Amino acid sequence: MDLANDIIRETYRPKTKLAAFTSRSMEHLRKTLMAARRYELDESMSAFLAHLSSVPFSAAPERMMETLASLRCSAKLPFSPMFFEFDYRKFRETLIEYEANKVDFYGKPLINTNLKEVPSRMGFLLEHGSGEEDVIVTEFTEEEELGIGVATLPWQWTYRTDNLQFPESKFDVKSAYFACGVGGLDRSIAVYHDQWPLPKKEQMYVSVDGETFQTHRMLPEFGGVVRYVICFLATLNDAPTIKEEVRPSKGYLARGKMRKYLEHTVLTLQLPRKLTLRTLAKRLIANARRKWHEVEPHWRINQKPKGWLCEPAWKHLWSERDESGHSYCSECGSRRVWIVLPHGRGDASLGIVHHLDRKVTHA
Repeated sequence: MDLANDIIRETYRPKTKLAAFTSRSMEHLRKTLMAARRYELDESMSAFLAHLSSVPFSAAPERMMETLASLRCSAKLPFSPMFFEFDYRKFRETLIEYEANKVDFYGKPLINTNLKEVPSRMGFLLEHGSGEEDVIVTEFTEEEELGIGVATLPWQWTYRTDNLQFPESKFDVKSAYFACGVGGLDRSIAVYHDQWPLPKKEQMYVSVDGETFQTHRMLPEFGGVVRYVICFLATLNDAPTIKEEVRPSKGYLARGKMRKYLEHTVLTLQLPRKLTLRTLAKRLIANARRKWHEVEPHWRINQKPKGWLCEPAWKHLWSERDESGHSYCSECGSRRVWIVLPHGRGDASLGIVHHLDRKVTHA
């Protein structure tokens, strides 16, 4: 059973522990998840997510914050709501392989290197906030062996795909240091708490770069989350057309009734390491053009004045969108635009392909 369906089943429990960590009603959470576009990363893609979250920053450590801003501006939400989950143990195992990730925020060796002591699954519910440039991230974990079950955190992460900054009066902006986990503060990333400033029992004070500030006592243990999300979305948005395979649904008993698991389509996103994301996206689109299919919103590069593109694709340093909807790379000068095709693409007489839920794998 996957994490999204486990969360939905948990919302039916009269005394679920989830209710203690979120102000959202269980009915609202359930309906939101049932309406969400869903992605499931298999073991190999979960490992690749660790590469995506590390390589762009370790390759040019002196430009970490520029790279982060570029990825953040790229990480638009193609659907709201959407949910993606991955194999957290495989992800963490791969993350620890990088020398740059051997220590935590305080320079101490990473804890929980024993993978049996960390949750097996992690998932993120992604939604628009006040507008399409505002993305809210709710984190979920699951591990039955440790007696944790389905759990969430008493805060939400949030970021903007433009460069507007969050007000410190309403958001925990300084904890963005932990949210992105690359050694700097991006004020277009923040943490949202139901109560801010925090009650004394939940707060702790940390010192970063000579500045002491308040944060939630649990938050430093969950660093890097926003970086994982924006690296995933920035990659996914470069390869919008994928291969699908329908998988049958099952059911379970909750509150005296049989409930159906969410119907879904298995999606495979092929990411050979020797190909750029742009080249791969071209191949996938060419192979899928004949049948009518939904086309996810995605970035399209429509101008390259210098005649070349940054290789690999993560080396682009994209700006936020201007008034005409364009974004520019400060390195190669290329221009891109956000493409939305609400009526899909292809010939319906040859067949119709629907995308409901997606499983993402890495070849």
